[in-house]
Amino acid sequence: MSDPRPFEPEALLGRLIDGRFELQGVLGAGGMGAVYRARQLSMDRAVGLKVLVHGRAGDVISVERFRREAYLASRFAHPHAITIYDFGQTTDGLLYIAMELL
Repeated sequence: MSDPRPFEPEALLGRLIDGRFELQGVLGAGGMGAVYRARQLSMDRAVGLKVLVHGRAGDVISVERFRREAYLASRFAHPHAITIYDFGQTTDGLLYIAMELL
C-alpha cells in the first residue's frame, strides 16, 4: 500500500540523516524520491544525497531497485561518472545514497 501523503522534498531540509548527513537544499525531485545537497559531517564535505520517497519504502520492488542502483553505481569507475560514497537506511526507514556532488 502506498503512502497517501504527498512527497514534499522541502520538508526534509535541515534534517540530519543517520546522524551523518545534514540536508541543505533540494537539487531535484521526482516520483521515486529527491536529490539533496547535503553536508557529510564526518568529512566536512558537500555531497549529493538521493533519498527514496517514504511511500516507496514499503514497496519491495522499489526498495530492491534503489539498493541495486546504489550497488551497481558504486562498482562503476569512470572519469565521467560520480563516485558513490555510501548507502544506508535510517531507523525510520528512509533509504539514501550518498554520492559525489558535481
